[in-house]
Amino acid sequence: MVEASVKVPENDRAYFGTKVIKSSHNLHQTQHFGDAELIEILDNIPRSNLRVWAADHEANDPSAYMYVDTVGIEGKDILDSVKRGAFWINLQRVDKFFPQFKSLSGQLYESLAAQCPRFQVSFIHSYILLSSPKIYFQLHVDAHENMFWCVRGGKNFYLYPPSHPKVAPREFMEDICAGVREDFLPVASENRSLRHEVAITPGDLLSWPHHSPHEFVNNDQFNVGLGTFHGTQDSVKRLLNYQASRYFRENFPLLRGDMDHESLGMALRRNLYRGVRKIGQLPAGRKIDFWTSYRLDPEQPNCMAKIENGPVLAECSR
Repeated sequence: MVEASVKVPENDRAYFGTKVIKSSHNLHQTQHFGDAELIEILDNIPRSNLRVWAADHEANDPSAYMYVDTVGIEGKDILDSVKRGAFWINLQRVDKFFPQFKSLSGQLYESLAAQCPRFQVSFIHSYILLSSPKIYFQLHVDAHENMFWCVRGGKNFYLYPPSHPKVAPREFMEDICAGVREDFLPVASENRSLRHEVAITPGDLLSWPHHSPHEFVNNDQFNVGLGTFHGTQDSVKRLLNYQASRYFRENFPLLRGDMDHESLGMALRRNLYRGVRKIGQLPAGRKIDFWTSYRLDPEQPNCMAKIENGPVLAECSR
């Protein structure tokens, strides 16, 4: 059995997590990401943790995506559909439901910490990401610090500067970090000069600074990757800052202040927010429900069928 490992370029180890870095790993040489293993996961992961998107052909925006329902579809047909169609699938928190991925993530992060002593994490969450050949996935920003491990296929990643106000407006960042908005961002062609392109293939780990907006285009192969989220001391502070800023925006706008992660004022608002959260005085968050007018259907040429009397609440939200 091949043990998971990662190697960070020696000159980049002191900067890991603070700049875009391409490292190497051996996940593509392990037995965890073959078709049989993926089908087993698709059949056994809770459907609330299975998210399927497709291009929204009814929208005027060519970069718009929509959720696709998966009721009654077996894992082998889901896998076949993503290979033949145009889908992006997130198998969320595989580390929580499949012990092998908890162990795998632990091995990888232990290897990272041994090479990059300043890189210390408080938690690790793991996701398997499946996507169709040649698909474009929309510009988005993740609330938690994260990385992508390419296992099968390949992508061109386009990364933007962290929290750049032209790309990721402050209100979007606040809502995304508070979990009340999906993590997609508006796409503006004039911002493309800001982005940094990196091509990755199996065996590549791509890491970037926290809150770096990114988008990608797949090569002509079926793509499989491992996505990992983690928390460091700095990233947890940034996340709390945005959550606190949103709380003051919604409740005491005159006290909202500037978004300066290192300022004394931000530290005071962050600690106030922590106190409010600790005593349970936060307003209830808005649950994001996913509605769809299409269902996965491997019998159709594009592997989707229109739902009569839709939209319906997608299976992942039921």
